[in-house]
Amino acid sequence: MKYTRSDGQVILVRPRSHSLTNGRVRMTKRYTAATIDGLAIWDRTLDRWYYIPASKLGDGMSLLSLRVVPTRNGQVRGIRLAERYMLI
Repeated sequence: MKYTRSDGQVILVRPRSHSLTNGRVRMTKRYTAATIDGLAIWDRTLDRWYYIPASKLGDGMSLLSLRVVPTRNGQVRGIRLAERYMLI
């Protein structure tokens, strides 16, 4: 489960975890389909839950964005619309 706070337009999620030693990051592990089944995300700003299947994470990514509102320039290709992943 990941917690985030959006700006009301885009939800940014970092699908990864850190291993710490003495308060310092020693290793970053990116989530993939081989390591998790899916990622539950709670956006505090909108008070909504989202679920991202692990298959959407590819080989691991450092940042995942979900669009709450359409882009200003009308781009649709490569956009993840938050409504598709929203849990009811």
